[in-house]
Amino acid sequence: MEEHRRWQSKDITDAAHPALHEQGRRILLKLVKVLSRSSESVPSWPRGPKLKHIIIIQAQSTGHLSKGNSDKPDMQHVIIDLSVAGKNGNHTSIVNFLRNGPANHVPIEKLLKLFPLSGDRSDEKVPSPGDRSDEKVPRIGALTIPASSSGLDTVNLLLNLVKDCTEFVCERKTEKKKSDHDSPLPWAWASCLVPIGAITGPHTDYCGSSQLIQHIKGRKLWLCWPPTPSNLDIYFREHFSGTIPISTEVAIDRLEGLELLLLDDEQTRFILPAGTIHAVLTFTKSCHTGLKLWRIGDLDVARKMFKIQSETYEEELDEDMFVHYQDHFKNLKKELKGWDELQKKSKNKEVNKEIRQWIALVKKYLKTL
Repeated sequence: MEEHRRWQSKDITDAAHPALHEQGRRILLKLVKVLSRSSESVPSWPRGPKLKHIIIIQAQSTGHLSKGNSDKPDMQHVIIDLSVAGKNGNHTSIVNFLRNGPANHVPIEKLLKLFPLSGDRSDEKVPSPGDRSDEKVPRIGALTIPASSSGLDTVNLLLNLVKDCTEFVCERKTEKKKSDHDSPLPWAWASCLVPIGAITGPHTDYCGSSQLIQHIKGRKLWLCWPPTPSNLDIYFREHFSGTIPISTEVAIDRLEGLELLLLDDEQTRFILPAGTIHAVLTFTKSCHTGLKLWRIGDLDVARKMFKIQSETYEEELDEDMFVHYQDHFKNLKKELKGWDELQKKSKNKEVNKEIRQWIALVKKYLKTL
């Protein structure tokens, strides 16, 4: 597997902490073994067996239109968005990828100076005697960076395929309009800036909605598992009832239906369906942006996720898990607005009835918390 060789390169070896580098090496070695087994066929993109779960949006069907001077997004758009977020006080998650934890004490201004140099040792300043070795190369990144009118909102990223479809609803920003006659609010794209050598462990996004992802820059390997009953049971019941998060290596061994996406500097769009468990290895500093989608096909997965989460919540939880579930149900309450909008937009009366029943069930449950 070519990526195993890439992971040994000087750029990543110098940038990644030895423990993090070793973890990535083990993950890739395990993938090499899986891919070398003649009895197994792992769906992979862009080369390999056809994907069965992840949906790649082909370029000719995007309907990509520019609203500004650029015809496609780039990292500079995301850097501008991060700067605007810092000035406006918008919530943005700053992450220390070395320690795999929050670093919200790091000012956005510092991140803006560090990130463009991340992994480029030729531009590093010589550390002073008091500097810690793990700060020689920046390992701080940012998640959930909201698009701004001077950044990604200058490019129309939304596909006509999605925009005009009655089976999709896309998230819009939440600012209040001055009047009902104003044009619709912009789409709520949120971006990530990730440093070289970062590893993101298995996780799911949201509470039963999909995500349209635009890969903008950098080389990344996505490992994705569909939300089958077995996968959801292992991930939610075991992952959130134990004290140790499920690792990527364990996920490769225990979860079913693995699919791989290898993304490089060629921009790619894909839909990550609701409940998809995914992990990511980053080979160069990179960025991507995502937009939350509610799709009719996601309803069954949303119901399964809710069932497992609510049943697990009834069990005895430690303080961290209690806070996790509280946050989860708060987010679920917000996502009900998307489901309500979908049932109003859809022309399928039977499905609309199912969505209304689902909304009523969740609201009734949330009142008991």
